[in-house]
Amino acid sequence: MTAPSARSILETLSKTRLLELGRAFGIAVPLNATKDLQIEALVAPGTLAFRELLAALSRDELKVACRSHDVDDTGRARTALAARLLQSRGTRETVPPKPIFTAHEIPRYAPRPGDIVQVRHRQWLVEAVTPPTDYGHATLVKLVCLDDDNQGRGLEVLWELELGAKVHRPEAHGLGDLRHVDPSEELEAQRGELANVGRQIEEAGEILERSRKVMDFDPTLLRDALEVGLELAGAGKLVPVAGADGEAWTMPELPDAWQDTLDSNCPRITPSPRRTKDDFVDRRRSTWPL
Repeated sequence: MTAPSARSILETLSKTRLLELGRAFGIAVPLNATKDLQIEALVAPGTLAFRELLAALSRDELKVACRSHDVDDTGRARTALAARLLQSRGTRETVPPKPIFTAHEIPRYAPRPGDIVQVRHRQWLVEAVTPPTDYGHATLVKLVCLDDDNQGRGLEVLWELELGAKVHRPEAHGLGDLRHVDPSEELEAQRGELANVGRQIEEAGEILERSRKVMDFDPTLLRDALEVGLELAGAGKLVPVAGADGEAWTMPELPDAWQDTLDSNCPRITPSPRRTKDDFVDRRRSTWPL
């Protein structure tokens, strides 16, 4: 039978419960990490004692822990269940007592090489990270400045002792997890844009075709309409023009009441200051062909 430990007890709990324990003990437990990484954060040196862990568990959780370690789980008293696990484990705690003088512990993620961090109001690139060798020691972080006015300058800090030090994580600022960008989604979005442009072009073509049909007319119908009007006015039909480029007709003789209308279709002569507006029309010439 394996003796119970803080790690083996935590393995019987869910990830949600591990996060709750992290908040209760002031330990930074990664939210989206695997269960093993969350347990590693809780059992790190100087974080969680075996006795403290048992005191935080419910009766049902203690029963599950007892069964997983072949310990008697009968009874309903939490103190009795915790005492059996302590007896099976032994009286020795899993971690030594915390020293009085140590770094001020702030729940936060430690940087890793390649991270961008903010230290002393500047942006830095993490070059190397040296974990603490013993409890009470701090993490040594080697940095290179990224700011334009101090670019390339090196700096080594003890991470836990730096006030306001933080790691810039894009996924925590609305940019999502940059490691999981799906190129297929980007391509699909571009295909959708092209499809929209294609539909707009087709709609514009349909509008143009409808406009062409509305504005189009048959010259024969127009000629027939004019001849009907001329017949009602007491004049003859349109006279075809021989040798014209395409179909063309001239107006027949009309009554004097049509003279102003005919003048608008007569050739003009060059005006002069001595001529009146009536002299601008050369009535000796026939009207323009239609």
